[in-house]
Amino acid sequence: MHGPRPNLDHSLDVRVGTERALAGGWSYEIRVGRGTGERTLCVTLGWRDHDLWSGGASPPSRVIEQVVRYLLERRISLPESFDAARARYLAPGIDVELRETL
Repeated sequence: MHGPRPNLDHSLDVRVGTERALAGGWSYEIRVGRGTGERTLCVTLGWRDHDLWSGGASPPSRVIEQVVRYLLERRISLPESFDAARARYLAPGIDVELRETL
């Protein structure tokens, strides 16, 4: 059972840029922000996390976009570079909620 939903911020712009193949996954350049405050993140996504969250049904770029959006909408501060698996520590409900939306 899920607790109350946080006050989500849907005004965020999340754009997935360059995708690079890595051994065991992908690396993405992602631009996030609202208005004039924009920043660039480097986020990696492993094959296992991709399969866990989407069952292979969604492209990796869509999965990583949703991971970043999920965290930012909950006002979780993100470092400039991180692996998507870190999202589990930052937002423990992400596994269940992403599987329901992807």
